[in-house]
Amino acid sequence: MTNAYQISAEEFSKKRSVFELCNWLKEKISEMDELYDFDEIYFEMKGENVKKLIEEALPMSRLGLYFSTPFNDVHITCYGTDKFPDACIEIEDAFHLRKMQVEITTTETYNDSVMKRQALARNGTVVLTGKAKKKNGEIVVESEFVEVQTEEQKAIDLMFERFMDKVTKSNYDNKTAILVCHTYWRPIRLSNRNELAQRTNKYLRDEKLNIHVFYCYLGQNVIDEVTIKTK
Repeated sequence: MTNAYQISAEEFSKKRSVFELCNWLKEKISEMDELYDFDEIYFEMKGENVKKLIEEALPMSRLGLYFSTPFNDVHITCYGTDKFPDACIEIEDAFHLRKMQVEITTTETYNDSVMKRQALARNGTVVLTGKAKKKNGEIVVESEFVEVQTEEQKAIDLMFERFMDKVTKSNYDNKTAILVCHTYWRPIRLSNRNELAQRTNKYLRDEKLNIHVFYCYLGQNVIDEVTIKTK
C-alpha cells in the first residue's frame, strides 16, 4: 500500500533556475527514497505529479543544463497540466532573452518499459531485454538474447515516431521546442543518434518547419539538438 506521495500543483509549477530545478528534483527523489515503498512510488509513478516529475521535470532539467553557460541564466517552468505547453524555458544573457514553449514526449510503451518498471517495483528485479506479459495476474518477463544494433534501431525509430506524433498534430512555430526523451537504460551509440538527427533534419527541411527539436538520452545525460532556420 503506497503512502501516496504528493507534489502539489503549486509546488510543481514554480518557476526555477535550472540549478534550483536540479536541487529540487534531488530533494523530491530523496524524500521518496526515505519511504518504505519507494519502488512502488518511483517505478510505478504513484502519487500526485510523480509521473510528471519523472517524465517532464527530469528531462527539462537536462535541457536546461544543455543551455547553461557562464554567460546564461536559464529558468524553467514545468506546468504540470495536460494542455500545451508542458513547460517553458527562458535563456537570458546580457543582451537577449530567449523563450521557448516546450512539448515533451517520452519513449515509454506499456507493453515494454511500463510493465518492466512495474515488475521491478513488485519483484525487486527485472530482465530488461525480454518481452513482458501478464500471466495469472503477475507480470512475467521472458529473457532473450538481442542484437544491440537492432535494439538501438528500434529505439531511434520510436523516438522519431514520437517526434512525428507531435509535429504532425499541431502547427508549431519557432518559439516552440519538441523534447523527445529516451528513458530506457541502454545507451545509444553516437552513429545511431546521428542517424536520428539527420532523419529529423531532412523532415524539417522538406516540410520547411522552423521549430526546435531536442532528443534527450536520459541514461547518458545527453541532449542532441536539431534546428532548421527557414526564411
